[in-house]
Amino acid sequence: MPTAASRRVSAQKQPWAFRYSGQAPGGSTNGPTVGTFVLHPGVCPEYRNAHGCFWALTRRDLERVGMTLLRVDPGIDTGPIFLHGTCDFDEVEESHAIIQYRAVTENLDAIAGVLTTLARGEHVQPVSVAGRESAVWGQPRLTAYLHWKSEARQKRHATRIPALS
Repeated sequence: MPTAASRRVSAQKQPWAFRYSGQAPGGSTNGPTVGTFVLHPGVCPEYRNAHGCFWALTRRDLERVGMTLLRVDPGIDTGPIFLHGTCDFDEVEESHAIIQYRAVTENLDAIAGVLTTLARGEHVQPVSVAGRESAVWGQPRLTAYLHWKSEARQKRHATRIPALS
């Protein structure tokens, strides 16, 4: 039967992953030997901090609506990036919160693959961010939300084929 000490050692060999944006509990980056990971709701480094999907949508940067798997470091969403994930979405019908959760859930197999590889002690090449601009975003703004939804509806309306008379 495993002892408490052997369970602690075993846990130290497993990666931790958090699905939220911000610092690790207690601000600590000391955790498992493999590292502590964040499933960030936004594509880093362009959309660090809170609500990355929201800000990508409002800025019409639709190619960067997604999630990032990164290792926690002392900064805010600045650690090595191991995966970007995206998903198909309907920006008229879905909220940014639903889109960002789907970006994670629709990429769970890829996330598990990276974390499993790292837990086995194998190397995973971090995603290069050379030449990419890093930006920190804050909480969503109602005016930005209304502007985004209005533009999304206009885009949908413009792409519909008019009915024949």
